[in-house]
This record gives sequence, C-alpha cells and structure tokens, in this order.
Amino acid sequence: MNKICCIVSRDEPKDIFDIVSIAETYSFNWKDILIAAKRKKLLNEVEVALRIEESPTQLLKNNNWVFREVNTQDFDKKLKRIIRDILLGGDNFLGEAKLDIAIVSTNLDF
Repeated sequence: MNKICCIVSRDEPKDIFDIVSIAETYSFNWKDILIAAKRKKLLNEVEVALRIEESPTQLLKNNNWVFREVNTQDFDKKLKRIIRDILLGGDNFLGEAKLDIAIVSTNLDF
C-alpha cells in the first residue's frame, strides 16, 4: 500500500519494480489495496493506473537494486495487466494461486 501511495507523488523506478515484484509473489485484490492506500493519501484508481502506465521501464536497467536483467517487454506486459486489474478493481492476476498477502502484510511495504 505504501508503494501505491509513493508512485502518485514521485518518479522512482524502484517503486514500480517493487509493485510488480509484490504482485508476482502474492495473491490479493487491487480494490482492497487501493481502499487501504486511500486511507493514507488522497488518490484514485485512474491516477494510480496512469502513473504506472507512464513509468519509464527503460530506467530499470543498470540499477544496483535489480539483481537480474529485466526483460522490458515482459515487464511492460505485467504493468498492463496490473493497470487492468486496478481499473477493474479485481483480483491480482499476476499473483493467482500464490500466498495471500493478508498473511504476510504486516511485514510488507506495499
């Protein structure tokens, strides 16, 4: 939820990378995440989706916090799916059949 709040007010490629990594790792509903984020910061789904869509994925290359090469085409596909899920308020497609985020949410900076 914190990462969602961050992307609205700053342009850090790591925030986008972290959102995708969390989405690939955990099962959750985007509507629930956005409701929780709205308790901390004034934002809306369209604004979040737009910020994700505008994120420059080429900045993911050559960073010391990326431990493996990022396939930007694959990453862009994942971003498009996240945007769709956010706008529809649906379940996180990338995290299907993964551990529910509610189980570990106290330790995540999402």
